[in-house]
Amino acid sequence: MIDLIDESAEDLERFGYKTEMYDKYGLVCSYLSISNKKESEETGFDRGDYYIFNCPLIFDLDNECWNYFSSKIYEKFKNMFKKNKINKNDKVLIVGLGNPDILADSLGNRVSSKVEIKAYKKENRILKICPNIFSNTGINAYDIIRILIEVFDISAVILIDSLTTSNVNRFGTSIQINSAGLTPGSAMNNFGKKISKETLGVPCFSIGVPLMMIAKDLCKDSPEDLIIAPKDIDENLDILSYIISNMINKILK
Repeated sequence: MIDLIDESAEDLERFGYKTEMYDKYGLVCSYLSISNKKESEETGFDRGDYYIFNCPLIFDLDNECWNYFSSKIYEKFKNMFKKNKINKNDKVLIVGLGNPDILADSLGNRVSSKVEIKAYKKENRILKICPNIFSNTGINAYDIIRILIEVFDISAVILIDSLTTSNVNRFGTSIQINSAGLTPGSAMNNFGKKISKETLGVPCFSIGVPLMMIAKDLCKDSPEDLIIAPKDIDENLDILSYIISNMINKILK
């Protein structure tokens, strides 16, 4: 299963794949829209809009770069919110997916902890949850989210998760957002239930960063269940969670 749209071996240009280069920090944004079942089957991606931001210099720069990066992601995310008719009065559920006990899989937890809510205010419309992984809880994230949507009348879901890549140079340097949702554990062939508008009835947006690589993709003799992660993962997570949470806080103001 391919997590990143620009690591697909398909000829994505025939599906409208485009790339935009920004004027600062080497930031590049690629876009792909999957609009029907045929395109979904041919590309392997679920229906929705996909943006992937690549910034190879992200960990060599400072707050000015990170704020610029966050602002550009915000622009695209805002467009997806508008396209799906999400407004300022709608209740939004923030879901930090992954295993918080494993650094490379803790992006969802890190970002969720920095998303601002007004828990004791009547006007609060943002809810947060980190459901952990099925092997630790025995409960699918899908089922938890489904129940919360029903109980709290949720209008949209934002999912944050660590992704896998087939290239070690991509560790932490890309942020992908989409309106297609995701399937937890799909990159590890540990398929959970798909979390999407199709399955839950409300728009499901996904934010992911490649922070893991299956070792067998790097060395054929490696064990199939061995995962590789960047050595500076803790520091990288601080930067990435800052960028992503800033964007989410701004979009939900």
